[in-house]
Amino acid sequence: MTSKSNRNNYFLIILCFFIIISSILIIDNPSLFDFSSSATPTPTTANSDAITTNVVPNSIISNPLKLSGQIDSSWQSECAFMIEIVDYDNSISYSYPVRVDDGQDCNSATKLNFSTDIKFQVAGQKGAIVILSDNPSGLPENQKKFTIPVSFN
Repeated sequence: MTSKSNRNNYFLIILCFFIIISSILIIDNPSLFDFSSSATPTPTTANSDAITTNVVPNSIISNPLKLSGQIDSSWQSECAFMIEIVDYDNSISYSYPVRVDDGQDCNSATKLNFSTDIKFQVAGQKGAIVILSDNPSGLPENQKKFTIPVSFN
């Protein structure tokens, strides 16, 4: 009889231990169990062939970030365009103009290389890199935007 009672006591102890550990994990990191897609910005692209970068969608990035790639020449004006880092609620953490690499003819090339170091601070673990075309007119209908959803380390 005591053997069965001891087994029940061990089972209850193990069950309580499991519940306590699970509770600690949920409290310390609720995003572990967040399966909704609403926390990730919706990617919007003007043209999937317009931009290529060394950062793939849904990857984990660290600060500082070395971002490089190619951009369609129609996205730049005077060899520059904008890059933003936004957190999960689209609050801008970093916004800065980026110049294409030296030695390229911005008026005749179809694709332009770029490379930049980005230092950022974000609130939260998810967000996006947003590449914006230079828009001298300021008209919203002329603004092109390429969004890469990411997680922050």
